[in-house]
Amino acid sequence: MAGTQDIVFTQIAPRLGGQREAFEELCCQLARRSLPEEVFFTRLYGAGGDGGVECFADLSDGTRVGWQAKYVFDIDSAIRQADSSLTTALKIHSTLTRYIVCFPFDFTGPTGRRGRSGYEKFEDWRKRRESEAASQRRDLTIEVWPASKIRSLLMELDTTG
Repeated sequence: MAGTQDIVFTQIAPRLGGQREAFEELCCQLARRSLPEEVFFTRLYGAGGDGGVECFADLSDGTRVGWQAKYVFDIDSAIRQADSSLTTALKIHSTLTRYIVCFPFDFTGPTGRRGRSGYEKFEDWRKRRESEAASQRRDLTIEVWPASKIRSLLMELDTTG
């Protein structure tokens, strides 16, 4: 039986135009399935025109959760692209309070070597952007769904592997 370690996102089958589109669709389907049925969910499409989110959910308290998928495999590119998308999302989605970024890789951790780990880089970016939002009197929580989280969500849906 296959396990989560067998899911390799560099080898995702190209669907809906390519591997990037397939990864985005996978993340959106997992997002949809992570919500209660009564939550209003919207999937967007627009290469460069999605308003900073691939999909979003409007919650009963009037807030919005947005998901953004970045099909890149290094932390610097992922953060740079997520940063641009988040800036757009905050302009377009006035009720956005939770932003979930999906990456097809797991972070590197602190090793004691020179330079910051992927985890440290992401945490620095997340804290900076949440702080900027707070200074503008805006509630914002940024979360990450790295490869391990996406694999876990897939296994919750298909326990047979």
